[in-house]
Amino acid sequence: MPSISLSFGILNTLLTPINSYAQLASIATDVKKSAKRTPGSSILINKKSR
Repeated sequence: MPSISLSFGILNTLLTPINSYAQLASIATDVKKSAKRTPGSSILINKKSR
């Protein structure tokens, strides 16, 4: 039976100011992809300023 895992990417907009929806989508996608690299369920919080 396949197991289910969840991956969450959280973007802190205080550290990474967002200027457009396109920028938000791009950064959020990168953060979520990073979370998915971890086996099993994971939560990754973006702590980098851009």
